[in-house]
Amino acid sequence: MKRGFTPLENKEKISREENTRRLQWFGFHKGKDVNFLTGFTLIELLVVISIIGLLSSVVFASLNSAREKARIAAGLQFGSQLYRAYGANAVGTYNFSEGSGTSLGDISGYNNNGTITGATWSTDVPHSGKTRSLFFNGSSFVRVPYKSSMAIGPGGFTYMAWIKPTVVAGQSYNMFMGQYLPYFCIRESGRLFTNLGSVGGGTQKTLQGNSVVSLNQWHHVALTYDETGYIKIYLDGKIDATSPQYSGAVPPSSNDFYIGQWNSAGTYKFRGYITDVVVINSAVGIAEIREHYARGIAQGIGVDE
Repeated sequence: MKRGFTPLENKEKISREENTRRLQWFGFHKGKDVNFLTGFTLIELLVVISIIGLLSSVVFASLNSAREKARIAAGLQFGSQLYRAYGANAVGTYNFSEGSGTSLGDISGYNNNGTITGATWSTDVPHSGKTRSLFFNGSSFVRVPYKSSMAIGPGGFTYMAWIKPTVVAGQSYNMFMGQYLPYFCIRESGRLFTNLGSVGGGTQKTLQGNSVVSLNQWHHVALTYDETGYIKIYLDGKIDATSPQYSGAVPPSSNDFYIGQWNSAGTYKFRGYITDVVVINSAVGIAEIREHYARGIAQGIGVDE
């Protein structure tokens, strides 16, 4: 008797023809003259299927975890390298290291500090190099009073942040940073979106991302407008959308800078976590961004600064 099989023994000797017919039914070759048939019972088959399913779930869970670590590592390396290359032009750098209180400090040197209203400190962070983020519950925000240093110059600008949206449904715009115009947000569709205002006059200039941002996951997001007239949106270290070429500079804004909502009226508030917000008063070029992204991927998983 073969091990691992439950025999279905015949009580009586069967004819060669009947034996052949039964063997053919079970897929055996002709001419095998045996007096019993073998096969798995239903219970044994279910056990085997259950084991295969369990092993598959473990493999897929490990694969998804590795992919998530790679995505976070790429965004981390991408953002840190951009800051090292262009941080001298940063006019607002918020690393969310306070962990308590209602003040959000700017370490750029321009002292564009913010005041926290309603947002709560959290240890939910995108990587081990961070310790704190702020959770925005849909009625909270950070306000940075306007200073001339926050005005966008003719060389364009760059916005960067780590965000973890928890809800986008039910609201056309979910604002995580901006100065009324320009702003950077997630649409209800889950795609990143920006409006720069009337660049060079005429209609407002907008751009929407192509990828749907996953909820309840950390993402590195970036927005640039450069002196050549292109708006670009980046998601997790990769370019996600590029606008047509516009002519003219972004209109200078004299509005307060907000994290977590659109403007002083308190509309279009963000729901989720935010950390590491950076405002750079110049655009990061596409060639440099691609180079930095490639370096981040090459260095692999688990990169911490």
